[in-house]
Amino acid sequence: MKFIALASLAALMLTSSLGTAPGFAQDSDSDDISTLKSEIEDLKRGQRLILREIEALRETLRTAPEAAARNAPSDPNQMILSVAGAPYLGDTDAPVTLIEFSDYQCPFCRRHYLTTLDGLKQRYIGTGQIKYVMQEFPIESIHPFAFKASEAALCAGEQGGYWTMHDRIFDNPRNLRVRDFLRHAEDLDLDVDDLRDCLDESRFAARIRDSLALGSRLGVRGTPSFFVAITDPDDPQSVEAIEFIRGAVPLGEFTRAIDAALARAGQS
Repeated sequence: MKFIALASLAALMLTSSLGTAPGFAQDSDSDDISTLKSEIEDLKRGQRLILREIEALRETLRTAPEAAARNAPSDPNQMILSVAGAPYLGDTDAPVTLIEFSDYQCPFCRRHYLTTLDGLKQRYIGTGQIKYVMQEFPIESIHPFAFKASEAALCAGEQGGYWTMHDRIFDNPRNLRVRDFLRHAEDLDLDVDDLRDCLDESRFAARIRDSLALGSRLGVRGTPSFFVAITDPDDPQSVEAIEFIRGAVPLGEFTRAIDAALARAGQS
């Protein structure tokens, strides 16, 4: 924290000196000065985001014990959820459903994507044992670009490109502007004009708000958060959540929970 404060102070002093030091502009190219000032502003914005992340993490750690007890589904009959309309990987009628509440600007969500999701694909999704469902949960108070990133992924989903856009956004965490999503769409051979129209219209904003409301009702307070659920064999869009997993935990934690759910579903 002291380092961040000192860095901010140094940046401010440097900005001030650039603007007031006599003769400086005469010895340096004005474009270079403008570029340097812009980079300093970017650094200061990054520091502010880091401070907000730290405060959010402190709050999560402070409330973790009571939140864990509150979030545990004590009565599975009260945890019947619908996953209708949500993007998913795997077989629609897989016996177990794993639901992720995710935020595209969240570093822990990206960690899960980079370190764990491939293992789940190989061991469970590709073998037809689980359906992997994505629910959007952009935390706008600390991640100002996350909501539009969720929109971009869902807009790509209209063209069958949800998961390719999902991967592209997580692979490029610094590129979270609308222009970046349009460039991704072009690289992914999607219809760029249609994606632009979808973003301009905020076509999926209401769905994202519904997902945020659902997560909040279920006790989701941070991302990533997961629910391991039994799929209703008569209605695969209806699932019974039996376990809550918080954070970017190792693959082994998912293996334990999924194997237990498969056994409960009679698949062991």
